[in-house]
Amino acid sequence: STSDLLLVEITPDNHSQNLFMKNHSLISDLTENELNQVKKLSEFHVMYFENAIRMKPWLLAIIFDSPKPHTEFNQDYLLMAMAEDLDKEVLGIESSQEHFATMDSLSLDEQLIMLRAVLKKTEKERLSEYNLLMKDYLSADVDQIRHTDERLTGKLLPEALWAKIKVQLMDERNKKMVARIKELSKDKQLFIAVGASHLAGQDGLLNQLRQSGFKIS
Repeated sequence: STSDLLLVEITPDNHSQNLFMKNHSLISDLTENELNQVKKLSEFHVMYFENAIRMKPWLLAIIFDSPKPHTEFNQDYLLMAMAEDLDKEVLGIESSQEHFATMDSLSLDEQLIMLRAVLKKTEKERLSEYNLLMKDYLSADVDQIRHTDERLTGKLLPEALWAKIKVQLMDERNKKMVARIKELSKDKQLFIAVGASHLAGQDGLLNQLRQSGFKIS
């Protein structure tokens, strides 16, 4: 309650226009078997099949990779509701367009590779990967969280492609995040909520903030 501002990863605006493909549906890209799998997973994640097949394949892959019904930005929404109750300002470090830019830069074929890799997984595999990540979260070891997160995400894409987008997803976005945090913290007390993978490593937020003269405890 001593903070002036809640800073979340993504600007709290209407993201829906950034979730879908323009004038395209997955009906023409997937086999009957794959479409049945999409139908099954859509029901599990409480989504309309008609919406799911128009969604960007990379985003659908991320939603379907979760063994729990997926509510997008769940933790962020809880924090934003709390901030609202306390009459605090809420800002995003990135707009939804900036936030999605790296994955949006993948071609449709590259995104389909990712989606097919998720559709091939069994429920048991999805659950065991989720539990692995939860174990790391509960240990609060940020280096381990980042390592596991990158390893599991990397399995969904060819090695060279993952190497390319990993730099954009983490290193480059971390630099932008730190610049925004420094700018806003000049005259405001911030409460910052970002994915734990952004905290660790040489290029991670904690290290970059430390190098910028912030005290980390």
